[in-house]
Amino acid sequence: MKKTLIIFWIDILAAALILLTIWIINYKIPQKGIQALPLHKIADMQQNVNMGRSASGDSLQKTEMKTAKEDWHQKFADKFTDKVVATDTSYTSTDLSVKLTFNHYNTGKSDYSDAGKNGKYGTAVSYVLADIYIGDITCLQTAFAQDTYGVGYEEKLTDMSVRMKSVLTVNGDSYSNNRHKDNGTIIRNGVIYRSRQSDAETCVLNWDGMMDIYSPNQVDIQKLIKNGAYQNWIFGPSFLDENGKAKKSFYTC
Repeated sequence: MKKTLIIFWIDILAAALILLTIWIINYKIPQKGIQALPLHKIADMQQNVNMGRSASGDSLQKTEMKTAKEDWHQKFADKFTDKVVATDTSYTSTDLSVKLTFNHYNTGKSDYSDAGKNGKYGTAVSYVLADIYIGDITCLQTAFAQDTYGVGYEEKLTDMSVRMKSVLTVNGDSYSNNRHKDNGTIIRNGVIYRSRQSDAETCVLNWDGMMDIYSPNQVDIQKLIKNGAYQNWIFGPSFLDENGKAKKSFYTC
């Protein structure tokens, strides 16, 4: 009996070690990546460039740059200032306006998930709202950890913020966590790093400021290029319907 238990635990440990090794190799060890293209160079690029290869092995492509139908500086003129004005909770300049507000909301319900451990946090929810206006779409940029597209690259958000000299920084989607063949299209600052379908909804922000939501397996890369996709994110679900109204049901993977 004792020998059987020893063999059983050896098998369990061996299986755990194998799984841990696979996880480290596939997700933690940096693999051959693609150096991100600086935004100031993207405008001068041809449609196909030889500065790297996408996940499918093709030359990197950029999308068509589309201009907004109206001047955001004029539309939101009261939000911008001729000179930089910065406080602990706000920032304004000729192209950017950011205002942070700190809020609390009492849900009236306690969260007892995680074996009841979350119950200690009570019923109140605290959150920060960032009210952002931009006069130029390039004021909203994305970045990869260590400035490299690939798997296994890590960097603290605070360090990325310093490197990008950003006014406000938030984390994005976990684009490299899904290693499935249908792990979605990746567009960053108008450059296509990966062109694949996804089993999740895809949110696309275009150069002209318009935003589109694509259902799973409905992403057409040529359409994205022509429409001028600037950024995209492949996590969801979307909260609004095609009329801008709150949804009552949501798509979850």
